[in-house]
Amino acid sequence: MGYTFLIRMSWLSDNWGNVLSAASLLASIAAYFQSQKAADKAEEAARESAASAAKTSEAIVLAKKQAAEATALSHLLLAHQLGSEIETLMNFSLYPAALIRCRDLGKHLAYIIKRWDDAVPKTTLVGLVDSRSQIEQMVEKLQKSLSVSKAEHGRLLRVVQRVARTLSEEHALAEKRGEINA
Repeated sequence: MGYTFLIRMSWLSDNWGNVLSAASLLASIAAYFQSQKAADKAEEAARESAASAAKTSEAIVLAKKQAAEATALSHLLLAHQLGSEIETLMNFSLYPAALIRCRDLGKHLAYIIKRWDDAVPKTTLVGLVDSRSQIEQMVEKLQKSLSVSKAEHGRLLRVVQRVARTLSEEHALAEKRGEINA
């Protein structure tokens, strides 16, 4: 046994550099395969993260669009209610109150038209732009004089009725589409 040990030691001392080189080569190969495996896992994780981020981004965009539509439709509901209220005020010749409510209605319509033009159907938008211009004409007339002739009263009342009818129709269409709860 002693002699075999010496031969091994002699061989090891003669080839120790080669043995270490071979061991280093095996360690390098093992490290390479481990790094490839880690890189593959990192790449897969990055793909999953990108897919998750895309889904999250789509969900955020959808949520923002739904919120915009809900806000636009709530303004449409308020405008519809204001149109009916103005019609009642005009029927009772309460022009100062009608003027105030016309200004409010104009603001709601301007808000819907300007801010939510992509959330409201185009046909609705055209009707709202027309309604807003008619309301602006009414406000101008009422600002000039809070007392109006019977003929002027009839014309203003027709404008209000037309605006109220447009808003009522748009409100009914939104309800029919399920965008507004009854």
